[in-house]
Amino acid sequence: MSSQPRRFVQVALFIFGLQVFALGFQRAANPLDEVSGLLLTDQYEEAQALLLGLPESAPGVALKGEIEFRKGNFETARTQYLRSLELDPATSRAHYGLGKLAMAKMESKEAVRSVMKAVKLDPEEAIYRLTAAEAWGIDQNLDEQTRQFKAYLALEPSYDPDRIAEVQAALDVIQNFGSEKMGTYE
Repeated sequence: MSSQPRRFVQVALFIFGLQVFALGFQRAANPLDEVSGLLLTDQYEEAQALLLGLPESAPGVALKGEIEFRKGNFETARTQYLRSLELDPATSRAHYGLGKLAMAKMESKEAVRSVMKAVKLDPEEAIYRLTAAEAWGIDQNLDEQTRQFKAYLALEPSYDPDRIAEVQAALDVIQNFGSEKMGTYE
């Protein structure tokens, strides 16, 4: 191998090493973001393992609640979300989780209250807006549902193009049918 290709390989390996180092440093700098990223890809076992080594914090406990929710352990999830709020009442992820639990039980008022609290605490979190729209839909408030759908789209959540298409379709249905009761026959 001549010195020029060898030098290219050395530089490429060096750059790759820097990227791996930077990634490791970034992960060490904010492990809760890494846990959130793992949850986005449904890797909750890996997320749980990472959380075990971290000190207890309100966001971390809320993430534990999210993991339990995804496992179907809803009462344990509720306990974790409430524990998170004991540590810090302004933990948006805990309010969001309680809202999702209420939606699963079709408790529309509680779902709206909890999810809108999460939106108030973190208005730039797109998934909170989408879930708020769903909660308002359960509560049959189409105006507020439309507002939340539009706020979701305004945040440009490019991580899920299929979901964006679904939201646009839902807005079209609301616009075309308004307050018509869906599923009724004349």
